[in-house]
Amino acid sequence: MRRRVSESGLFSVISASRRLLLVSLCTLVWAPLVSYADDNGSIDIDHVMRVAARKLARYDEQHPQAVRYPTEAKGDTWVTVPPHDWVSGFYAGALWYVYEYARENDWPDAEEWLARADKWTRGLERQQFFTGNHDIGFMIFDSYGNGYRVT
Repeated sequence: MRRRVSESGLFSVISASRRLLLVSLCTLVWAPLVSYADDNGSIDIDHVMRVAARKLARYDEQHPQAVRYPTEAKGDTWVTVPPHDWVSGFYAGALWYVYEYARENDWPDAEEWLARADKWTRGLERQQFFTGNHDIGFMIFDSYGNGYRVT
């Protein structure tokens, strides 16, 4: 799906849910939007999603146990945090967004994305009782909140 970006910017032409999806995924996997825009300012959202999906899937394949949560990729190296870190829910949340997109766009591996999202979300279950910081919403809403919303 290609969309024309007006002079007022990308965020004026994409719905709120798609904005959050793009910002979350692009931030998590360091896929700058500008590199996906053509000379007319159109962004190939499907391409952005597929690039993000490949990178997220690679982390999951290399780390089958939901123990350390990635926060950003620097080349082939991921910066990771433990489950009690305030950004730990972002990876699971990004997986839920990919599942939602995959399901809506009939990707043949949509159910694999559901399984990944579920696995990494369940790894955060004990964090519902964590009182070490005030960012429990980031930890739980991005993971469990998106899972609830999507399913």
